Amino acid sequence: MRFALIGTIVVICLGAYLVATSPVEQAGPGQVELRFAFPASVHSLSGYTRIARRFMELNPDIYVKLEPVVGDFRRAAQRDLIANIAADVMMSDDDDMSVFARDGHYLNLDPLIRQDNFDVNAYYRQGIESFRWDDKQYGLPSVWGCSLILYNKDLFAEAGVTADPLTWTWQEFTDALDKLSKPRVRNGRTVQCFGYIRDNQAHTMCHIWQSGGTIMQRQLACPSCGAKTDVADIARPADVTCHQCGQALAGAKESYVGRINTPEAIRGVQFVVDLMKYAPRQQANNLSEQSMNRELFATGRLAMIRGGPFIAAQFKDTNVNFDVGYYPAGPGGRWTRFYCDGFAIWAKTPHPQEAWRLLKFICGPQAMRVHAKDGSSIPSLKAIAESEYFNRPDTPWDEMKFVRAIDHARFMRKTPEWDEVSQKMTSYLDLVMMDAGASARISPEEFGQSVQQEIDKILARAARQEAAEAAR
Repeated sequence: MRFALIGTIVVICLGAYLVATSPVEQAGPGQVELRFAFPASVHSLSGYTRIARRFMELNPDIYVKLEPVVGDFRRAAQRDLIANIAADVMMSDDDDMSVFARDGHYLNLDPLIRQDNFDVNAYYRQGIESFRWDDKQYGLPSVWGCSLILYNKDLFAEAGVTADPLTWTWQEFTDALDKLSKPRVRNGRTVQCFGYIRDNQAHTMCHIWQSGGTIMQRQLACPSCGAKTDVADIARPADVTCHQCGQALAGAKESYVGRINTPEAIRGVQFVVDLMKYAPRQQANNLSEQSMNRELFATGRLAMIRGGPFIAAQFKDTNVNFDVGYYPAGPGGRWTRFYCDGFAIWAKTPHPQEAWRLLKFICGPQAMRVHAKDGSSIPSLKAIAESEYFNRPDTPWDEMKFVRAIDHARFMRKTPEWDEVSQKMTSYLDLVMMDAGASARISPEEFGQSVQQEIDKILARAARQEAAEAAR
């Protein structure tokens, strides 16, 4: 009886404690409610719950309502923006940022940045540029990533590969693949082993850059003489001068022109085709191919796989003795692609100042430490990415190899037309990669010609639409 009474008291006390410490599920008197939308997953819900609670502890006048979105986040965000029911602060990646900013859905942050003397230079430059459009800042970066190579050190030693995966060239890369892509004895039987995996559109883009080519060239039209100057995607107009008259290009109108039908770009596509003989057989779709590649890598039949922190974490508890390498350097340099997730404020939020406070916190040091401990992506704040929060001693790989890849992670400004260009590239790349002898197969040269024509059509149509809107 005594034990039952003690148990009852314990249960009552525990219940009272849980009620007292349970999070508030709605805004209290005098609080401003901010809706915060992000893609739903176990990791994101756990992380952003902790981040939001900490923010509310520090900002008791604000209540953050979490709105995790299941499914296609971009489509859901677009629906809510058009319907004028969007969240005050929302996730945005570098693919959809320009479209929503151009259409007036995101708040221009420049006045708020000047108001607080906010230090955007604390972030990696590529991350900040990912959320700029029309020379204005429309968001802040949260985490970034790039395509690197995970390689099996035991297979490299077995095959006699001596090239350094951090510094190798195209030639050294293919020489290594020749040694790695051979039949080997596994578990008492001879099986085919592979060196690398098939490249998709995003990674073909990297090889085009490595060859010295590009896809869409950014240009600035001089306000003084009208001449167009080719500039890097990351360049700020105020930092560039006209190639013809030498005047500063601050305020210059930006445009793009297709440059994929060049010898350099075609050489990059040919390199992709040449690598196919080292890859496992193509599967029915990209998802099944990824699953197969990871299984082959885990079982020692695939020497290299593309990846970043997220992929490395998947193999942490396996028996694969792997390390991190970089893409090989081609005639145009050692390039990989930079991609970034961040957050923006809805242009029609009724609480811009409070939303700005939340945005700064979500993309600030405390939130970045949460992402760093998760380890699936790289924090965009340099001080956090380069600290012990991300460079952890309990992992068998060196996280700083991911961070140092920023030196050759190429930023490409995702224009509103990029989605369609990317889709066209993918469809023609599928034809390039068909089996030899297939009637629909095209050459890298035909790929360049076809995609160039598609880009020209897309850009011309966009220019006509822009002119029609300006004439209204």
